Amino acid sequence: KRRTQEALRTPEQVAMDELESLEAAGLLEETRYREYVFGLSLIFRRYLEGRFHVPAAEQTTEEVLASLRKAKHLDKNLKEAARSFLEETDPVKYRGLEPQPEETETWRSRLVSFMERASETEDIREAA
Repeated sequence: KRRTQEALRTPEQVAMDELESLEAAGLLEETRYREYVFGLSLIFRRYLEGRFHVPAAEQTTEEVLASLRKAKHLDKNLKEAARSFLEETDPVKYRGLEPQPEETETWRSRLVSFMERASETEDIREAA
């Protein structure tokens, strides 16, 4: 029964629940900004998987971007927003850079905005 309920949830609902859990973890209050950005990035990648059927959680940023470039139903602005989000959060994840609090809020806002815009696109699986 739980699996059925899970299947009925949209990628946006799943991502918003994950975002709520990430924020409830208190990482920002504990100034654990880098961990928070890791969480945002994972939510974003899982969202790309759910919405656009790209195995983003297992792929490198370059592989994700190559997959998104091939997506015919994803407009240029969304492709650019995805590229920007991934390329800006990667240095935090892989080079150990410590983000500023305002950067984490900006990335969070951009994630939510991306989902709002992407939810209006056609489901690629149905359109293929």
